[in-house]
Amino acid sequence: MIAMQYRFDFPGSMDMATIHQRVVEKGPGFDGLAGLEQKAFLVSDAALGEPNRYAPFYLWRSATGMREFLLSDAFAAVCDAFGRPEVVTWTLLRSRQLDTSRPPAYATQETTPIAPGASTRSLRELALTAAYPRAGLHSSIVAIDPQGWRVTRVLLWHALPEPAAGVDTWHVPYLATRR
Repeated sequence: MIAMQYRFDFPGSMDMATIHQRVVEKGPGFDGLAGLEQKAFLVSDAALGEPNRYAPFYLWRSATGMREFLLSDAFAAVCDAFGRPEVVTWTLLRSRQLDTSRPPAYATQETTPIAPGASTRSLRELALTAAYPRAGLHSSIVAIDPQGWRVTRVLLWHALPEPAAGVDTWHVPYLATRR
């Protein structure tokens, strides 16, 4: 599986309600999208103590689905609305579904550099511990960027988690799945 994300930064004066509304309107159209495992629509704003941002996080079952989306009219519409973003990809290390009885409301995202001398065994252990179940956790994704040697962890939560240094916090207005 491949994780993918792009991000749009907005001025602090922007009313992020327009982005939330866009997600509510467009989100269900991604349910069942060919090749897509899930898409977490991530939105941050001053209410979370974060900058105004929109940064959807995708989990693709294969490169084919990702490629088809990036060449689609749907992605062209995103580019027309906000400009063409830099698209970041990672190789999935671990994905866990935990309490999926209801959709997540929040997400946290943390990126950690991998020490130059780290062994592949330590990377496996990192993937296991980074995806460790916790109360209120909907699901977790741990992925590696082998070009920059960084691990990214995205945790989807039912309730707002405690803030932590170096960890971005997001609203999740919609989670699209393969259904």
